[in-house]
Amino acid sequence: MKKIMMMVVAVAAMTFASCGQKAANAPEAGEEVAEVTTEQAQEAAQGIISELTAKLESKDASAVQELITSIQVKVAEFIKSNPEAAKAYVEQVQTYLKENAETIKTVVGDNAVVNTAVQTLTATSADDVVSTISNALTSSEENAEAAATSVKENAEQAVESVKENAKEKANETFDNAKAKANEKVNEANQKVNEKVNEAAQKTNNAINDATNKAAKKLGL
Repeated sequence: MKKIMMMVVAVAAMTFASCGQKAANAPEAGEEVAEVTTEQAQEAAQGIISELTAKLESKDASAVQELITSIQVKVAEFIKSNPEAAKAYVEQVQTYLKENAETIKTVVGDNAVVNTAVQTLTATSADDVVSTISNALTSSEENAEAAATSVKENAEQAVESVKENAKEKANETFDNAKAKANEKVNEANQKVNEKVNEAAQKTNNAINDATNKAAKKLGL
């Protein structure tokens, strides 16, 4: 169980370390990725072994870490293309790592990334390494897909919420405007009634004055 957890952690570390490289080398949309043959994988293993040997001889700890990380990246790439090629690659690389484990540790010291990666690649058979990394990659892709789906759903809910809020706000604004318009109409009607009443009062007063004056002239 401990070994499996170490592999999963190593795959996660490898994934982050390889993001930039994957972005640069990613195939165009719709482009098919050519299947890697076992022979090509073995040649790639010999190439990385030669580079590692040179960097160990020069005691370049930083370069050794980059190469060890690139091994994990390459395993993941081969798994997606051809698991058998990935197995052949791991078999050659892990033999070299086992034989040179002490030299690697001497060069990199207590570098947790390198030491964990080396142990991950050498602690079990090539089949187990390929199987575990493959499962970890599948799990990572599923988690990424689930996260993307969750983000999409949250975004859609947020849009709907904004729409509802906007609709409620519009209705509230309309109701407020309608209420204010009614207030203005009522105020206008009240003023009109006041003017009508005032005019009627003045008319009545004028009629009364005229009637009184006419009565006086008639001696009534």
